[in-house]
Amino acid sequence: MLEVDETYVGGKGRGYRGNKTIVAGATQRDGPVRMERIPDVRRATLHGFIKRTVRDEAEAIYTDELVSYLGIENDDTRHATVNRGAEEWVVGDVHTNSIEGVWSLFKRSIVGSVHKDRDGRLVAVEYQEAPRAALKGATRMPRRLSSTSPSRPIPRSRSQRSP
Repeated sequence: MLEVDETYVGGKGRGYRGNKTIVAGATQRDGPVRMERIPDVRRATLHGFIKRTVRDEAEAIYTDELVSYLGIENDDTRHATVNRGAEEWVVGDVHTNSIEGVWSLFKRSIVGSVHKDRDGRLVAVEYQEAPRAALKGATRMPRRLSSTSPSRPIPRSRSQRSP
């Protein structure tokens, strides 16, 4: 089961999105995380991120109610949502709490410099190590996150692998 979400990083002012960078993320529960800077939250952009990031064999993709996520399901992968706008956080095993936790740690870990291109878009973020206890299974956070690094599909969990 994978969770996919987007967040806005940087800029000034809470709620105003015109001066912020959009980052899409996907995480396998208790597994790896993939993040990528995206230009917008349109359907084609988010579906492209999901196709580059999530393997076809994924059992389920959980998202929030953003309309752009509609249509990501296929014969092998189901799509379920929570309606965060209606304060619906969990429905059975459907939730986006894992990726929301990633965003919380990611935003709090940005301590150093923010690098922007000529148009004011985020290109890279340098940040310091987060406490080991904050990142399950990780020894340290990388020194630099670059938007140019290629996304790789999230591997299937051991329970999903064929014998």
